[in-house]
Amino acid sequence: MNLAKKIGKLPLKWVTASDISADGNKILVKTYMSIFLWERQGSEDISKTFQRQGKALDYELEPQGEAVCWDNESKGYFTLSEKSGDSPQIFYYYPFSE
Repeated sequence: MNLAKKIGKLPLKWVTASDISADGNKILVKTYMSIFLWERQGSEDISKTFQRQGKALDYELEPQGEAVCWDNESKGYFTLSEKSGDSPQIFYYYPFSE
């Protein structure tokens, strides 16, 4: 059983998705309009990581963009929207550059 625990509050609205890289060091948070990155410093607690300002990343605005995830090697991230009317769904990939 997993139990969610509130660890803080981000200054974002309309958060739709989030993902943590396989090594646990990079965190993506997606809203309908943007994607932000937080990077942990060493083994710091995630609540401390979120106290810093996230870095805005590249994002092609999608109709009802709902999903974000890292690739297998955390070298880039994917986004996908929900189907909206006759709009095609595009599976976007963004290479991650530090």
